[in-house]
Parts: sequence; structure tokens; C-alpha cells
Amino acid sequence: MQVNVHVKSNKPTVGEVAAVFGVAPHVLRYRETEGLLHPQRRGNWRCHGMEDVRRVALILLARDASFGIRQIQALLSTPDPMAQPDLLRAHLRHLDQRIAQAQATKELIDHAIKCPDAFDICPHARERITERIPAALRTSEARTQSSCAGRAIAAPLPRGTAHNQLAR
Repeated sequence: MQVNVHVKSNKPTVGEVAAVFGVAPHVLRYRETEGLLHPQRRGNWRCHGMEDVRRVALILLARDASFGIRQIQALLSTPDPMAQPDLLRAHLRHLDQRIAQAQATKELIDHAIKCPDAFDICPHARERITERIPAALRTSEARTQSSCAGRAIAAPLPRGTAHNQLAR
């Protein structure tokens, strides 16, 4: 997305910088309170030099990559933000996990589109739901399988049934 904004000076105000980047001014003011930006003052106005503009771009790139505020602070605390291999490796592992979760979710949605069963009775969906329940709660599943407020609850079908072949 490209936003056409006229910047009045070589030290744009917080509103001008925010408009150019397509964010609300309060976002930049928040980044300032977190110590990530250091605008100069011109009367009552916050004015950003090119260094701050670069930092805004880097902050937005880091947010796009799902870095948290504390991680961004750590990255920006050094002259070369990319010279922190441990932090970057840890975040890469986190992203790999999120990608795997997103891929599994995509596969479940794809299955739901193709599956002839309603989602709440689909054995594949029920299996995924069961996998998502923490192990400590799953152990109590056997006790609640027989009834829940007087209603019988069907246990998930074992893997390998004809329906689960659709899931593969």
C-alpha cells in the first residue's frame, strides 16, 4: 500500500511520519514511550529525523516478523540490530513452530471443506480437537466419555478408519 502524504520539512512531525507509514500517530508515540524512538521537539511538535524514520521502518519490519516489543528493544539496543544471532535463532524457531501450526490449521480447514461430515462429528476434526486439549485434561476424558449432564458422548474414531483416509 502506498500512501501519498506531503511532508513539509526534512524533519517530519509524528503525524506526517505516521501517515507515510500508514499507522496511527499514537503508535509512534507509544514506541517513543518504550524508548524505541527519540524524536526531537519543535515547540509542542515531535519531529523525526531520518534516523528515526529508519527505526520506524525497522520496527515495522520486526512487527511484521512477529517480534515482541522486548525483542525489538533488544535488537535496537545495539548499533547493528542484526548482530544478535541468539535472539534471531530463537525467533526463527518460534516462527517455524507458528508456520507448522498454521499449516496444520490450513490442512484441517481444507479437510473440513472436503469432508462430507459436519465438523462436530468428523472423526478427523474430533481427533485434532482432542490433540489440542492439554494432556492433564485428556486423562479425565475417559471419565466424561460415558456421559456429560446425562448425554452420551462419542469417543473419537481410531486412526486408520475409512474416514481418516480422507484426512491424509
